[in-house]
Amino acid sequence: MPLNNTLKQLLAQLFTQRRLDTEYVFYNPDTGKSCHDAKRGFNTVCRKADIKDFHFHDLRHTFATQLVMNGFDLTTVKELLGHKDIKMTLRYSLPGS
Repeated sequence: MPLNNTLKQLLAQLFTQRRLDTEYVFYNPDTGKSCHDAKRGFNTVCRKADIKDFHFHDLRHTFATQLVMNGFDLTTVKELLGHKDIKMTLRYSLPGS
């Protein structure tokens, strides 16, 4: 997955500030074990921001749509999303779909 400079800097900062007794970048600070449920945090953030009817999976659609709107070709979008069939990519990348 390509990373922009902002995310690269954030991950580098997390790596330098991470606990040394765990190999994970994203972990439970109480246990040092890997975080397994990103959806839970996502749902908490949406609730606190009063965002309604937006689901974790919607991020894939947003990602694909933004790529297409910024000039990426569908074959590249297909590869980034990991789709085997371009038909699925079309479903993801059309605004409002």
